[in-house]
Order: sequence, then structure tokens, then C-alpha cells
Amino acid sequence: MAASGLLGDTPFAFFAGMAESERENIREKSLEGQASARDRDCRGGRPRAGRHRPWGMTLPKRRRA
Repeated sequence: MAASGLLGDTPFAFFAGMAESERENIREKSLEGQASARDRDCRGGRPRAGRHRPWGMTLPKRRRA
């Protein structure tokens, strides 16, 4: 697809502007959500790996063939 001249550059400029404004909106919403969670003392994210296993379970060692 050749994008040359006024008719080729205009749609690209339009979509670039739309993408930039959408990126700003997403960032604002993310920051608002993080601030709201911080105010409610919510901790997000994935739990750390290997902290503990329920009921003292351990995984059996794998035997090499």
C-alpha cells in the first residue's frame, strides 16, 4: 500500500492522533484505578512463587531416566 501525497498521509495522521489519545485515556484510567486500590489498601498482582504450600505438601523429586 503506497501512502504518498495528501490523500495517503491524512488517514495515517488521523489514526496516529486517535491512537495517541486512546493511549492517554488508558493511562489515566490505569492511574485512577491504582490510586483507588491504594486508598482501599488492596494489593494486586500475582502471589510470589514458592512461599508455602498448603498443609505442608511437598512435590516428589523427579527421577532421571
